[in-house]
Amino acid sequence: MMIPFGEYLPDLPAFENPGSSNILGVMPHAVSYKSHPGLGTYSNGALTARCQGAYGVVDSAGTAYNYAGDATKLYELTSGTLNWTDRSRATGGAYATAADGAPGWRFTKFGNKLIATNFADDMQLLNPLGGPNFAALGGSPPKARYITVVRDHVVVGTTTD
Repeated sequence: MMIPFGEYLPDLPAFENPGSSNILGVMPHAVSYKSHPGLGTYSNGALTARCQGAYGVVDSAGTAYNYAGDATKLYELTSGTLNWTDRSRATGGAYATAADGAPGWRFTKFGNKLIATNFADDMQLLNPLGGPNFAALGGSPPKARYITVVRDHVVVGTTTD
């Protein structure tokens, strides 16, 4: 039997709050809350070093992709096997992502492409999503710490130029 608790109302003052102000380890259920399920293994393999950025994205066909980067490589979580596959650039050697707690890898989806930046290397492009390897973004883009899409434009911040 579930014990009914009030609605989650953390923004109201504690005095005479008709709901609950602190709920931990549970998730909403039909008329109350239930225990949050335990953690499980999501991947059969591991990155070769500490993860320094990750991104999940869905393409226009509804296929989900997961990407991550460590200090020297970029990876894709391969569906079916749930192993991290190295998708680093084929030429240019290892990446030089700072290990000092800097933001590390940042990603953004633009159309059916994925752009990654780490403020140390040239921005990387994966075209299309699920493609074999990242490669340097064409032209002369600046090295950037932050990246996002605003309407139909890729916008970067904290650049080296």
